[in-house]
Amino acid sequence: MQLERRHRRSDQRGLALDYQLTACRHAGGLDAIVLGDADGLVIAAAGATDTCAELAARGGTADASTCSFAIDGTRVHLIAAGGTPVARARELSRAAAAAHRILAG
Repeated sequence: MQLERRHRRSDQRGLALDYQLTACRHAGGLDAIVLGDADGLVIAAAGATDTCAELAARGGTADASTCSFAIDGTRVHLIAAGGTPVARARELSRAAAAAHRILAG
């Protein structure tokens, strides 16, 4: 028998992304993690709404970590703030893999 590791699931892509980012935020002790588009708009986020909007609009801050990648030809950015640099890197990698799985499906 396979143990289900996810506590919450959704067939709705936006909600699934929110759940994943929330799990990454908690696992990494992050203040916020946001998936934004090239125009600085929030696609999905976990953390204070104002903080997430600011991170997406600015493309990050001096004390945030970022990674960018394309999904179906659209460039997106993941930005994590708070926690340690190691935790941010780990959770950005985890969130990027999940975003690919959720959005490319």
